[in-house]
Amino acid sequence: AVFKQNYLDNLEENYFFKRLVNEQSFIDVFANGGFDKAIEQYKFFSMNPKELLIDNMNLLPSLNNIESYSHIIPVWDNNKVVNIILRRDDKMSTENAKTLNLKSIKVQLFNSELLKSNKNTIFLTEGIFDCLSLECLGHSSISLNSVNMHGKFIELVKENLSTLKNTKFVLALDNDE
Repeated sequence: AVFKQNYLDNLEENYFFKRLVNEQSFIDVFANGGFDKAIEQYKFFSMNPKELLIDNMNLLPSLNNIESYSHIIPVWDNNKVVNIILRRDDKMSTENAKTLNLKSIKVQLFNSELLKSNKNTIFLTEGIFDCLSLECLGHSSISLNSVNMHGKFIELVKENLSTLKNTKFVLALDNDE
């Protein structure tokens, strides 16, 4: 079985969560480019995804170069890790997509907790690195993590309408169909 529901509900008590929170090998690729604050804030780290998910290998996409997706980006909600995004280390490979979601785990919006806050402006991006770039420039930003997540975004906006009534959203989506 994939993640059991209680596994997701209790991530802060399990090994997976502890590895994400306590891992000290943050992504040096971004540390030199001004992403220091984001790396610390979101707890990015580098690790072979096969080692991280040793007990849940069925969550990894079936790729020959899966080890090259060694940059781990946790997706947080209510101070819990609800998913992770794998980012390819281009020094190891340039094949396949730059970022991957886990298999059989529901894709989550990145930084969706902003919808519970009273922000004047929130940028909405498709990709996580567009979101992080805006965050590093001091702008509040949410990543859909897939254009297919627009319905989830609208649902969350409706749930938080009273908090967001004065918020302006700026669409900063990719230039594809």
